Amino acid sequence: MLDNLLQVYQNDFATISLVVEEFLLVLEWRRHVDFAERKEGLLIALTISKENKINYWIIDDLYHGYISFEEKEWLLSEWMQRISGSGIQKIAYLARDYFSALAVNLDFRVRIITEYMERSKIENEIFIDYPTALTWLFPE
Repeated sequence: MLDNLLQVYQNDFATISLVVEEFLLVLEWRRHVDFAERKEGLLIALTISKENKINYWIIDDLYHGYISFEEKEWLLSEWMQRISGSGIQKIAYLARDYFSALAVNLDFRVRIITEYMERSKIENEIFIDYPTALTWLFPE
């Protein structure tokens, strides 16, 4: 499926690609990003997603690390409002160091899963590789 990736956006910290026929967007962070960059990348991805009627996301966060308090608050408030009603059904997060990513942000992870499910009905999970994430996104 990822053989059909069409790159639609790139800057120094993010690449956004689509598999249009599968309604899939892939956001790849190219390096560790700060809050302003993460916000910019997510908002660009959301715009592209709406324009292309995307239902599924993979966020490839190879450089995932600490999430600041300010970023957490933005994700739980403004981001949650923006993504609600967007048509996105599932978001798969790729964290190569799954256990570290889970441990560092466990409280926030539980909080955001709850918020996504209650406020937007968007399912989200963490994976360590593309094949597993794709199986979850497209279980056929």
